[in-house]
Amino acid sequence: MILSVEFDDFYKSFIIAAQILEDCGFRGTFNISLRGVVSERKADRVRMFPDADMLTWEEVKKLQSRGHDIASHGVRHNDLMLATPEELELEIVTSKRLFEARGIKVNSYACAFNNYTWKADELAAKHYRAIRGVQGINPLPFKGHVYHSLWGSDVIEKLAEYKDKPFWIVAAWHDINPTEFRAFMDRVKSCGIEVKTVAEMIG
Repeated sequence: MILSVEFDDFYKSFIIAAQILEDCGFRGTFNISLRGVVSERKADRVRMFPDADMLTWEEVKKLQSRGHDIASHGVRHNDLMLATPEELELEIVTSKRLFEARGIKVNSYACAFNNYTWKADELAAKHYRAIRGVQGINPLPFKGHVYHSLWGSDVIEKLAEYKDKPFWIVAAWHDINPTEFRAFMDRVKSCGIEVKTVAEMIG
C-alpha cells in the first residue's frame, strides 16, 4: 500500500498540516482553490471567508519550496457537473495559468466535490498529468490519468486492512483538527506505510 495525503481548498491550517507531515518525514499534496488565496491578510476586509482562515500566495509558494505538491482545485470551486464550457475552461485551464503566473507548478487537477465528468477529463488531459475522479482506491501499478480518493477519516479504518496490499490510497482532508490529524499521521508512521505525493505517483 502507498498512501498520499491531500488537502482541499485554501485553509491556513494547511501550514500546520504541512509541519505535521514534515515531522513524520512526509510531504503532502495541497489542492488549492484560488478563490481563497489572498495577497495579504487584512482583518477588516469583508469576505465570504475570513482572511484569517485563508492562505496567502507566499505561503503556497513556501509549501512547494518545502517539497509539498501543489495541485489546482479550480478558481471558483465550481461543480464541474453543472459547469458550462466557459466555466470548465476557467476552472481547469485558467487556474493552471494563474498558478504558473505566480511561479507555482501544478501537475494535477482535483475536481470540487469529487464531481468528475468526462468533459472535465477530456480538457484536463490536455493540461495536467492527472485529474481526481470519484471516491475510491487505486490499484497498483497505477495506470491512466484518473485517480480516486477517500475522505481522510474513512482511511483510518483501512490502514491495517490494506497495509500489505497493492493499492494506492489517497486520503483527502479539508480544514484539519491538528490533534486528530497528528494522531492519524503518527499511526501511519507507526504502521510503516509508504507515503508519497500525488505528483510522485503520477510522475
